[in-house]
Parts: sequence; C-alpha cells; structure tokens
Amino acid sequence: MVHESTPRVPRLPESIPVHTDPAPLTCPTRGRRTPRRAAPAPPSKAVPPGTATTTAAAGPHHARTSPSPSPTIPVRPIAERTRAGLLLVLVRRSPFTQAFAGHYVVVDEDSGIRCYTSKQSYEQAPQRPVLHVPFWRETRNSRGSRFKRAAVCWPLILPEDCPQATDPTFTYFAVDFVNNEAKHEKLVFAAPTPAERDAWVHFLTKYIDMYLVPRAQSEELQYLTRGAAVPQHKSAVLEGEAPGGTVR
Repeated sequence: MVHESTPRVPRLPESIPVHTDPAPLTCPTRGRRTPRRAAPAPPSKAVPPGTATTTAAAGPHHARTSPSPSPTIPVRPIAERTRAGLLLVLVRRSPFTQAFAGHYVVVDEDSGIRCYTSKQSYEQAPQRPVLHVPFWRETRNSRGSRFKRAAVCWPLILPEDCPQATDPTFTYFAVDFVNNEAKHEKLVFAAPTPAERDAWVHFLTKYIDMYLVPRAQSEELQYLTRGAAVPQHKSAVLEGEAPGGTVR
C-alpha cells in the first residue's frame, strides 16, 4: 500500500507577517494623508498708481508695507537761481598793478560769485574758478566767538573808490567781502551799460545787502530795485559777543 504524504509548508520566521490575502503586498495606508492639490492662485488685480504694495516676509503673519511716495518738492528753474555773463573784473596783474580783464561771471545761490577766464573754462571745469567770493564767511575773534560776515554789494564805484575805474563808457559796481585772512576786500566789476549794472545788482541783492555811500551820486540809486526786501545773508553773531556789540 502506498501512502501519499502531504507536503509540508515551510514555516516563515515569526518576525515576518504572513499575508493570506491573495492581493499583492502593499504598504498599509492607514494613518497616511492624501496630498491635496494646491488651489489655483486668484488672478492678480492691477494696482493703481500711488497705491502702497505689500511684500510678504519670512513668517506667515509678518508683512511689510512700502511707504507711499513722498510729494515732489518743486525745484526752481536754474534761471531763477543763477545768473551768468561777461563782465570786466579788476584783477591783479603783478604784486603792484591791477587792471580790468574780461571774465565769465557766474552768480549762484549756493556757491556765491565765481569768475572764469571764459565760458568754455566754466563749462569744462565749473569747480575751478579763477576767483571765488562766497556770500558769507564765518570768522572768530580772540575770545573764540563766531561771526557770520556777509558780503555787501556796492552799486556805484567811482574813481575815488577805485583808481582804475576811469573809463566813462562803463558803469562800475563792486562786492565787498571778507577774504581768507579775515580782512575786507572789494571785487570790482565793469558793466557796459547802467541797465546791465542794475540787472546784476538786482540779482545780487537777492542774497546780500546793498550799501550806498552818503554822497550825491548815490541819490539816484536810492530807489534802485532790489531782488529781495530782506536778503538771505546778513552779518550776525553766531555764538558769543561781537566786539563793540555790533557786526557790520
């Protein structure tokens, strides 16, 4: 008699679970989250000009808002702040002689008075004038007091004021200022006509005061039109006490 033996199924290790489900082995899905599709971004809206925009920062609850543009400050045209043209200027030829020579003169609200040998020199190197007179200069006395010494415009210069001002075809005027050595000095100009002189004086008196000497020739200049009722720069005490109690 032949006995048929049933084949033994090999026992798997206990550490490996036995799956009796005929379905293929898969990783358990319990506890897993199904990924969600990102919602489509809403269509962007056009931002009108001048509206502040918001920029997202690193954190979800932090946002930075850009400031609104500041209002534009109107800038005065160059013609209102600067006057330029050709004038004769009294310059030193040698340590003992002075003579008038043609210069391109530029009067600027910020830089004062600058003189160049020509207009081309000004255009090529405006920062290198041959003569420069600031509208005011700060000085100190022996006690350390500080003073603002403003330049002054003389609208009429006669031969008694300047021996070289003798040509009757020109009208002379000057600017009195304090030099680097804290001494008063005059820069004398010659204009071809009285009207041209008046135009320069009118512009200069926007920034500095006008000085009239007490003589008969100055009477006709008493009503000369000034650029400003109160010029921008006046001599004053900045700190301390002025010698004699006044500053011219």
